[in-house]
Amino acid sequence: MRPNGKAKKIVLFSLILLAGAMALYALFVVSCSVSAFNQLSEGNYHEALLTFNKIPDLTQDISLGRKFAQAGDLMEQGEYDESRELFEELGNFNGASLLFKEINYRQAKDKLLEEDYTTAIDMLLDLGNYMDSEELLNYAKKNIYEKAVDYYENGQITISAALFEKIEDYEDAGKYRILANPKSLDELLSILDYEDAKEVLLKSKYFDDYLSGTWSGSKYSLTAKIESGVLVIEHNFPIESREDYVIKDGYLCSYEGGTAEKFLGFSIDSKDKIYVTIVSTGKKVTLKRQ
Repeated sequence: MRPNGKAKKIVLFSLILLAGAMALYALFVVSCSVSAFNQLSEGNYHEALLTFNKIPDLTQDISLGRKFAQAGDLMEQGEYDESRELFEELGNFNGASLLFKEINYRQAKDKLLEEDYTTAIDMLLDLGNYMDSEELLNYAKKNIYEKAVDYYENGQITISAALFEKIEDYEDAGKYRILANPKSLDELLSILDYEDAKEVLLKSKYFDDYLSGTWSGSKYSLTAKIESGVLVIEHNFPIESREDYVIKDGYLCSYEGGTAEKFLGFSIDSKDKIYVTIVSTGKKVTLKRQ
């Protein structure tokens, strides 16, 4: 039985309504998509996510745009690790790779607020001149420097050395690092007139190397050499002859009686000039490197 004219009109009208609805929905999807991408370009990630959530993933661009908005929203909330994971999945979509700098920048600022300056420096070093990263980096170094100096002056040398090493290019931190953790005799000699470098050298493991050679003055002389890892000293100072002489904290000592007995005391004037004090008399003489 064929449909009558009235039925045909109803079917046709329904099809027109359906087509109209589909067209309107398509316009809605397009409008939301355009709006969401505009919000992304303005950095309004949360608003973009809300807009994307109004429409289904009808295209790959909408799907990727939604993920981009999610990643940005997580970044805004301080969920940096989760945000990085999503941006990595996006590759170069919509400049996603450029957002890694923004994530590190924001996280570095958070670390500064937490006074975690060492972590902040690691992040800021990778940012170059992004935003005010250089200014923030200098701020972080300044704070580490001040803490390191306090540790050094309070005798917490190991902690200060680790901090100074982190900021060796900041002001005189490199010199302080040498004082706190010298890595060679040459390093100490390069800053010999700085702060207490002479005292540090005197009490360091590098003093034996420094003392090696021949030294002489108007009356006394001294020759030091390292044989099989042991410092051997020949001299004409008026002190007892002992076979177990060692250099300890700037003194020529003997442990023959079980405790350290000091015979000669050393102090450094320069690379090639030392003072030697005969402990028993207190007499101080000058020796120069030959």
